[in-house]
Amino acid sequence: MIIDSVAHVLPGCLPASYRGIGFFVPDTSTEAGRRVAESLFPGTDRAAYDDLGLRPAVISLEGLMVGDDYVAQARDLQAQFERPGPGTLIHPWLGAMTVILEEPAEISFSASELRVARFHVSFKRVRAGFNGLFQSTAATLLGAALNFASAIMALGSSPASQTISRVQDLATQRSTRLLKSEWLALPAGSAAAVVRSALPQSVPAGPVAFTSAVMAVTDTVVRQLPGNQASAVAPAAEAPVSTASVTPAQLVDLFAAAALRFTDEQADAPSAADGVLLLTAAGDPLGKAAALSVQVEHANREDAQILRARLTGAIDNFTDALAAIDDIHFAAVTTAASRAASALRAAVIADINEAIGRLPALIVRTYDTETDAYAVANDLYGDRPEAIEAGYRSLVERNRPRHPAMLPAGRIEALK
Repeated sequence: MIIDSVAHVLPGCLPASYRGIGFFVPDTSTEAGRRVAESLFPGTDRAAYDDLGLRPAVISLEGLMVGDDYVAQARDLQAQFERPGPGTLIHPWLGAMTVILEEPAEISFSASELRVARFHVSFKRVRAGFNGLFQSTAATLLGAALNFASAIMALGSSPASQTISRVQDLATQRSTRLLKSEWLALPAGSAAAVVRSALPQSVPAGPVAFTSAVMAVTDTVVRQLPGNQASAVAPAAEAPVSTASVTPAQLVDLFAAAALRFTDEQADAPSAADGVLLLTAAGDPLGKAAALSVQVEHANREDAQILRARLTGAIDNFTDALAAIDDIHFAAVTTAASRAASALRAAVIADINEAIGRLPALIVRTYDTETDAYAVANDLYGDRPEAIEAGYRSLVERNRPRHPAMLPAGRIEALK
């Protein structure tokens, strides 16, 4: 199911899954604490308490499944509930975790809600060792991006061992030409200038060198970020090109667009080796876009949802393209890359969903005539008088009217 395919029907619901079965979650809660045994003694009013260790967290979910096949979805989820042992829950805010179903779940249907199945379930979290209760979603995402980068490196190097030299040389030449033409097609800007300076000047000597050249291009651009927080590789020996700094949001857009273009080129690849090399060129910027998304500062929930949909869509296209390579010689590396991409997708969703919970919602109002900005602020934030002044400044900053006191007719944006 597409990540935002029912957003217009279920506003505020976030995607989740249990053992690979997807659903949507409007509400969830977590019980956390310690196991404490109370001892009472005759003749005294005081009790004794013994700490018996950390109590496993209990995750309660109110979920729903929507679609023409909602009954089939409910049956699939019921089958997963009835399986023995622990399973993996992708929590919409807390990310992936191992849980066990301690009590029966409740699945319900209603004649007043056709095409909708609801359920209530409580999981007990299974802990391994004495790690923290929750791992940072950003740390999980960066770890998934590193694993994905390793899978992409193995994918790009595979033609060197799976094809004869003539085939791999021709594939490298064709892929290098496409690599240069796609990156050179970028619109003018500081990032484009850095990309052009990092492109290989000659044809790399085989798939391994091609993979290194692909990664060198994106690594050079990432090093232009202030602080270079997201670079997962050591800096190159040469000094980076002097240029104006770019923002993480700009690089995410740049890399996601490049990943989509290279993925589309794979459909017309003349051989499996060409397809593998083009997907290497697509996977490298895709993984870096996902890693850089942890640095993007979202203004509101809608911006975060748009980024989530864009990254998950690019990852879905990438995994579909991997599945289209039916050459048995590349089955192992394409399967490994597909699994790494699925883990990256889950980590992206969990991290952005965690950010969505802390962001203000975007409110759009339409006015037929010019409107006083302070009156709009009073209308939007009047239930919290202390927020009216800040809301007024936000209205002026977001909409940039010619006069600070008067908002023009038409579309007005505000944060709630």
